[in-house]
Amino acid sequence: MRTILIFIMTASSLFAWEPSSSFIAYIKQVEGYRSTVYYIGGHPHIGYGHRITSQDDLGMILTEGGATRLLIKDLKAAYSRYTPHSRMPVSAIEAEIAVDFIFNGCPPRQFPKFFAALKRGDMTTMRREYKRYYHENGVKRELVGRNNMFYNRYLR
Repeated sequence: MRTILIFIMTASSLFAWEPSSSFIAYIKQVEGYRSTVYYIGGHPHIGYGHRITSQDDLGMILTEGGATRLLIKDLKAAYSRYTPHSRMPVSAIEAEIAVDFIFNGCPPRQFPKFFAALKRGDMTTMRREYKRYYHENGVKRELVGRNNMFYNRYLR
């Protein structure tokens, strides 16, 4: 008697994405590491830009190793929020660019021209639409350092 194994794979398991070590290093450099809770836009964060939720049980201090593990988990979650909006599979570079934006709180609906250009591979439009900003005391300010690092990594 022969046994036949049948594997059923979902689209998400077929196209599993792992952040590269260079992408993790880039995000670490952009975000910076903080072992204790800090606030951005009134929301608590820790580690490498992890936004603390009610489901987190992190305590008030996070080691660098713990922050790295949490970052990788957050990057994978950002990727899973992108793939429903894109065709599959996506290239490694497209995935990194999309994850960078989504992890930074910039989903496709807030940057429709940029994400449409990303899907088309339209660098000219991407260069025009990539800049991110924040608001401080009612004033719109550019995220200069992050924008420069992003441009140098992906858009040169």
